[in-house]
Amino acid sequence: MPVATGPSRSLGRRFWNFWSASFTSNLTDGIAMIALPWIATHLTDSPVLITLVASAGRAPWLLLALPAGVLVDRFPRLDLMLVANGTRVVLWAVLAALMATGLVTIPVLILIAFGLGIMEVLYDTAAESAVPALVSRDNLERANGHLRTAEISAQEFIGRPVGGFVITLGLAVPLLLNAVATAVSATLLAFLSRRERRLNAGERRAADRPAWRDIGVGVTTIWRDPLLRRLVLGTVVFNGLYSMVLSTQVLFAQNTLALGSVGFGLLMVATAVGGVAGGQLSGWVAARLPRGSMPMISLLGAGCCFLLMALFPVVPVAMAAYLVSSAFVLTYSVAVISIRQRITPSEILGRVNAAARTASWGVAAFGMVGGGVVVAFAERFLTVEDAPRIPFVLTALGAFGIVLLVGRSTTRLAREH
Repeated sequence: MPVATGPSRSLGRRFWNFWSASFTSNLTDGIAMIALPWIATHLTDSPVLITLVASAGRAPWLLLALPAGVLVDRFPRLDLMLVANGTRVVLWAVLAALMATGLVTIPVLILIAFGLGIMEVLYDTAAESAVPALVSRDNLERANGHLRTAEISAQEFIGRPVGGFVITLGLAVPLLLNAVATAVSATLLAFLSRRERRLNAGERRAADRPAWRDIGVGVTTIWRDPLLRRLVLGTVVFNGLYSMVLSTQVLFAQNTLALGSVGFGLLMVATAVGGVAGGQLSGWVAARLPRGSMPMISLLGAGCCFLLMALFPVVPVAMAAYLVSSAFVLTYSVAVISIRQRITPSEILGRVNAAARTASWGVAAFGMVGGGVVVAFAERFLTVEDAPRIPFVLTALGAFGIVLLVGRSTTRLAREH
């Protein structure tokens, strides 16, 4: 078995161009999270229709991620990212024009949100699959950590505040801003895409068989590989439970911690700061932990934080635990993604990534609904203040259970790879 070399300090110019394109693209996602629902409130008073606008952008992850994985494995990945962002430029510009002329309706807004969601699925699946071609295998944790940091920073710290500000200048302004920002991202990708065609010409050709036959390849590959199967199943369980926490954390903040809107906002800031810290430290942590141990150690740390919040629900403990748990969740995500990229052959990586994302997004949707059900059921036996603590307990127990049941075998398999 060859001896692994230490990671290079430099990720390279190509990666940082790629990172810049991803940062700009994520900036538009943050602005859209504010702009689209806000526009919907000006078109209708129906809560159902307003939530349909938000869900239309997420639905493609469940409906179209697997077909997107097939495309990612059949065509140059940076080219697909360029096509996705080029299409988004057109969609944002069309929506801005319709808004400026007063022709936007709720059905039109839902349709465009769905189109933007489709392009997001294609872009993100291709982006996650393109990283191994841009950096060395030993630098995957560092690269993925930087990309996740860019995602959080662009969406949470910049995109949402900018979206909230520019929308006061006019409902069409954030849409035009997104069209321009997406065009900048597409321009950066155009240079990378041209170089990728020279470097990787002929590596990925369209298969002779129909595309629909390739859709299930990612699922079967995950199921047949012991390490991939353990990682995906562990992530599905953890994401489902963690989604219960996310969907009920406002009740935890209001009823258990007695926080107002400002306090809840600060709690979310602590979460974002922890995520950025986790992303930036991922490469450093991975280089210092025993090989293959980062996923389970991260899960164990996150579980301890969630249990701490449930047992000691006071503001200082919650603030610190939110920050640290977010860092652990981020290092877990980076570790799992990096292992998946490292052990999966390039020709099927798009479909494997798509299958893993479909599973995690699907269970997250059910987990968010389940969180409300769990809290409502717990209120039959506990006080309103104590019931929101139950999702934290369940998530902690789930994390501990994953580590106990498959932690040793997962770490061993990761180390062997």
